[in-house]
Amino acid sequence: LYRQQKKRAKLKEQKGAKKKGKDKKGSFRDVFQAFKLVLPRWLGGKSTDAQGSGYLLALVLLATNRTVLYGFTHQLHRKLIQTLHERDPAAFRSLLVSNIIAGMAFAVQKQSVQFCLKNVAVAWNEHITRVLHQNYFSAMGYYFVVHDKDILDPDERITKDVKSLTAGLVGIVME
Repeated sequence: LYRQQKKRAKLKEQKGAKKKGKDKKGSFRDVFQAFKLVLPRWLGGKSTDAQGSGYLLALVLLATNRTVLYGFTHQLHRKLIQTLHERDPAAFRSLLVSNIIAGMAFAVQKQSVQFCLKNVAVAWNEHITRVLHQNYFSAMGYYFVVHDKDILDPDERITKDVKSLTAGLVGIVME
């Protein structure tokens, strides 16, 4: 039974390799499947997918907020320098207080981005691990992988590779 299953798996693998060799759009399909893993499902799916999409939306809103804060701070600094040259102490004090409040807003915004990025990483980690486990445990795939000489520690690789992938993706999103 084991030999028959292994032969079937090799035949499927060879057919898949022939199809990929003939298909010029294979690389685009692979990229699309990778995006499918990372992008959350907006409707339906698991609760972590919904949380991940909520945190991605929050990151978009925080990026918009940061742009508005930069514009406000630029105008504030321009007015601050103007009142400094005009020697208007009352206006300078009020603008200085506004500048301190803007600095605190930047600090809160930065921490909010860090919080959302960490939660997006957790959601991506759970989603990708779930997909890999479905593939690993389907059709006795775990049995074939364990007896493959090229892969020494499949369970550790699933854990470590997913963690490093999500850390890299969060680093890209952070930039």
